[in-house]
Amino acid sequence: MLAGIQNFKRQFDHVAKHRKKYRSLQKHLNSMPVGFPRTISGVEMRILRSIYTPAEAVAALALSYRLESVAAIEARARKKSLPTENLETLLHSMEKKGALFAKEEGGEWLFGLVPIIIGFFEMQVKFLTAGMYLDTRQYMIEGMAAEYLTTAVHQMRVIPVEKSVTPENRISTYDEIRALLNRADGKISVAECICRKGHDLIGEPCKKTNRRETCLGLHDFHDTYVRNGWARSITLEEAMEIVGQCEKEGLVIQPSNEKEPNFVCMCCSCCCGILEMLGAMPRPADFVATNHMTVLDQELCNGCGKCVKRCQTNAIHIEDKMAILDTGRCIGCGLCVSTCKPGALSLMTKPVKLPLPEDLQDLMDTIQQGKKSALGRLSMAVKGLAGIKV
Repeated sequence: MLAGIQNFKRQFDHVAKHRKKYRSLQKHLNSMPVGFPRTISGVEMRILRSIYTPAEAVAALALSYRLESVAAIEARARKKSLPTENLETLLHSMEKKGALFAKEEGGEWLFGLVPIIIGFFEMQVKFLTAGMYLDTRQYMIEGMAAEYLTTAVHQMRVIPVEKSVTPENRISTYDEIRALLNRADGKISVAECICRKGHDLIGEPCKKTNRRETCLGLHDFHDTYVRNGWARSITLEEAMEIVGQCEKEGLVIQPSNEKEPNFVCMCCSCCCGILEMLGAMPRPADFVATNHMTVLDQELCNGCGKCVKRCQTNAIHIEDKMAILDTGRCIGCGLCVSTCKPGALSLMTKPVKLPLPEDLQDLMDTIQQGKKSALGRLSMAVKGLAGIKV
C-alpha cells in the first residue's frame, strides 16, 4: 500500500511540475503589452496546454514581444537558466503551429511572442476545434475582455466603407482600405475567418455571410500565413473583390492599428469576438479606435429602417417612424451611411485624429508604455460597463 501511495505521489508531482511551466508562461505572457491574465476557472491553462508542449512553454519564457535573433534569445535563456539545446529548431517548430511569430530579415530568422488576440488564437485557424474555440470564448469573457478593451492604444481600428465617404469629406489614405491594399506591394493573402469557423464548429453559422475566406493578410502576415499554409496568396484584384463583397454584406472593416496594417478583418457582430465585446459595452465608441462618427439629420429621415439592419453595434433604432442615433454606440464604420438613400445619415471626421503607430513594433511599444495596472484596467472596465464615458 505504501508503494502505491508513493507511486501516486510521484505521478502527482510530475503533473504539478509541468503545470508550473504553464503557469510561468501565463505570467510571462501577462507581462507583455497585451497581457494574458489569470482567471478563477483556469481556462487559460487549457488554452496554453492545447498549443504549447511543456518544452515549448519553457522556451517561450526566453522570448520577448519584440522580434529577436536566436542568439539574443539564447542569451536571455542562459541568463534565466533555461535550456538552450536545439532552441532554434524548437522555435521554428513553434512557429509552424502558431505559438509565436517569426520572420526572415537579411538572411536571419527573428522570433517573438504574440498576444492571444490578435495573435496565436488567429494562428490556430487550421487547427481549431470546437473545444478550443469554446475555451477561447470563455477566456474572452472571464479575463481577456478587460485586457483588450483597456489598452492605451487599441490593436485594431475601424475604417469606413468607401461608399460612406463623400468628396467633401475626404479621409486619410490610412483609413482607405483600397489605398492600403495598393500599398501592400502584392503581398496579400486571404484566410478563413477563425471566428466564423468557430461558430460553424458549434453549429451557429454566420448570419451575415456564407463566405469564410474574408481575413486579409498583408506584408509580414502574408508571408507567415502563406509559408505555414494557413492562407493563400491572392492578387490585388481578388482582394478588391473580397472587400467589395464584404462592404455589400455589411461587414465592419477592421485593420491592425498601424499605418501599413499587417491584417484586415471583416467583422460581424454575430461572430466576431471583438465586436461581441464592444457590443456588450453601453458605449462601444469609448473602446474603439476610429477617426469617424455618423451624423443624423432627422428632417431627411423617412424611417425606412435600413440603417438599423446594417448597424453592427445597435447604435440606431426607429422610434415613431424616425431614426434615433446613439453616438455613444457608433464606431464610425459607415455601413448605415452607405445605404441611406434619403441622405439623412452622413459620415463626419472627428476633429482630433487618433495617433497612428508606424508599424506593429511601434504599436506594441506604445501599448506597453501606457499599460495600466490590473486595478486601473478593472476600474476602466467597470466604468465602461456602467455606461460612464471613459
